[in-house]
Amino acid sequence: MNADAHSPTWTVRDCLVSDLTAVRDLHSLCFSPDEHVPMMLGGRYVLATYRWLSTGPRSYCLVAADDATGTLVGACSISDQPYARPMFIACLPTFIMSVALRPNLLLRSKLWRRLFRSSHHPPNGERDSPPDGLAEVATVLVHPAWRGRGIFEALMRSSADRSAARGNKGIKAGVYKSNTASRRAFSKLGWKEAPALETGDTVFYVAEFGPNAGIGAVSSDHETHRS
Repeated sequence: MNADAHSPTWTVRDCLVSDLTAVRDLHSLCFSPDEHVPMMLGGRYVLATYRWLSTGPRSYCLVAADDATGTLVGACSISDQPYARPMFIACLPTFIMSVALRPNLLLRSKLWRRLFRSSHHPPNGERDSPPDGLAEVATVLVHPAWRGRGIFEALMRSSADRSAARGNKGIKAGVYKSNTASRRAFSKLGWKEAPALETGDTVFYVAEFGPNAGIGAVSSDHETHRS
C-alpha cells in the first residue's frame, strides 16, 4: 500500500465483508436517489453491488478507517474491466426485488435510460479508446465531515498501486459532466480527460501507469460514480 495510505487519524486498508453495511451507509451519505441508479433502487441494491465488487475476482474495494474509532470515513471500488453489465447481471435478483418493493420505479425513465446505457452500450467512440488493460473506478466515497484531509488522494494513490500490481496498464474514472469539483480533483491528480470515452452526461479521466506517468497530488475530496 502507498505510504500516503496512512495518516495520524485514518488508514486505508482492504474492505472486509464485515465493512459492507458501513460502506453502504457511507454511499447513502454521498449520493442522491434523484441522480444515482443504485440509490434509486435502495440500500439493499447498493449493498449487493458492493458485495459483488469486493468479493469478485476482477474487482476490489478499499476503505479509509478512522484510527481512533474504526469508523469508515472513505471507500472506493475498482474493477479490472468494464463492470456495469456483469455487476447488473449478478445483482439482477436484488434488482427485481427492489422493483417489486417499489413499483413506482417502473415509471422512472431516468432509471431505465441509465441502466440500458450502462448494461448494453459501450462508450461513444470505443474504437478510439485508450489501450486495453485499464482498470475502472466504480465509486469513490469520502464522508462529508472528513473532506479536505487527503482521503480522496490516498484512496486514488492506493488504487493505482493495487491496480498496477494486478497487471493493469492504467486506470480510468467516469465523472458526471456537471460534477465540476470531482473533475478538478482528477485533473489535479494528473489524470487526463479522454474525449473518445465521453458519453452524453459522463466524461472520463485516465491515468496510465509507468515510470513517466505518475499520479500527482490533489487538494480536496469528492465522491464520484458512473452508473
